[in-house]
Amino acid sequence: MTDENKEKINNKSSLRKLLGLKQICVFFIIFVLFLCFSHINKTIEYKISNYKIKVFPSQIILNRDNYQYSILKNENILITGGFTNGQNIPQNTTEIIDINKNIHKEGPLMNIPHVKHRQFNLKSGDIVIADSNGFETFDYNNNKFYMWEGESLKKILNVNDDDFITGISYVLLPDENILITGGYVEKEKRYLNTAFIADTKNKTIKQISNMPIPKMNHISQVIDENVYISGGYNNLTTENKGKILIFDYKKEKFFITETDFYSYTHMICFLAKDKDLCIDYHRQFCDNPYMPLSYPIPQEEKKYFILNLKEGIINSFNYPFIGLRIYEGMENIIGFAINNEDLFIVGNDCNKYKFIIYSFTENKFYETKIPLKLYGKLIKVSENKAIIHSNNNSIYKLTLEQNI
Repeated sequence: MTDENKEKINNKSSLRKLLGLKQICVFFIIFVLFLCFSHINKTIEYKISNYKIKVFPSQIILNRDNYQYSILKNENILITGGFTNGQNIPQNTTEIIDINKNIHKEGPLMNIPHVKHRQFNLKSGDIVIADSNGFETFDYNNNKFYMWEGESLKKILNVNDDDFITGISYVLLPDENILITGGYVEKEKRYLNTAFIADTKNKTIKQISNMPIPKMNHISQVIDENVYISGGYNNLTTENKGKILIFDYKKEKFFITETDFYSYTHMICFLAKDKDLCIDYHRQFCDNPYMPLSYPIPQEEKKYFILNLKEGIINSFNYPFIGLRIYEGMENIIGFAINNEDLFIVGNDCNKYKFIIYSFTENKFYETKIPLKLYGKLIKVSENKAIIHSNNNSIYKLTLEQNI
């Protein structure tokens, strides 16, 4: 055999080895991708208290923050406003999500941008969009937004265009009108005791008698056709500064109670069976480079409260989850009542994410840590189904099953 033939044979052998190596690499890459995608689409199951929580990550990708959402009559989800694509530009864009078919599409444009606004479902299927810059209604049947006539809250309250009103409380009344109370004008440093009724049928706003005391970042909740207004804070020094108010919507009149519930910071409350679980979340910070503490917070100041609003009974307890925190208007602790006895809450404890069940009957928290980043909004679809639109641009479908 000549040297030339030997060289040809060696070249062919090297080529076979190279091709074999490439095939192995291609196979390995395909295998890794398969593992990644199979993990992404795999249903993950967690057990907590007497519940099973099944989580299915979805392929829908969104890129929106400080938005609001509503469940439409066909169980699609309407997402409106906020900031998109990391830009601090208020948006009038909307999106429609069909969570069952994993379809995500653009919705109709709103008339003005809305950020950190509120949305209310009416029995007709229409959605009311509310904030201090203006109100508008989404017509479900015509798939179109209609702007309300008249002046905005900012105009009525003589607030400059470059100023902001924060801490307003909105609540949907049994007659489907909206009670609007309090707030804070930032640049003027003015606490508000004003109150308005938004007539959702006639699309008008009227000012009514003022609250007895100013409030901002307070909670308004309907129980037995009365509105209980609690929490929040103001600049008063009188004994009435923290009193809970009751609003009779038929008489359009406020009454001041003898019950004190004053928050020097912020509260998030979950209502079930005429009782509130309230968490003082502003104090629940994590000591990390992204959210540094300016001072240490004693454990005894970390509280949660059980409010029996009708009976005027408030009990406080030390909060068991150190660091469970909230950011940008209740977006990182999210939850809803599963039934009359239990609450389902999703939160994060210094970047350790949790599912939490709180039992009113036992006055006890159950928790399990999860490997998912679930900053975002928990959207209740039905009694045992929900989705989480996470700020990591993912959608997670959740199903809660009670163990027998």
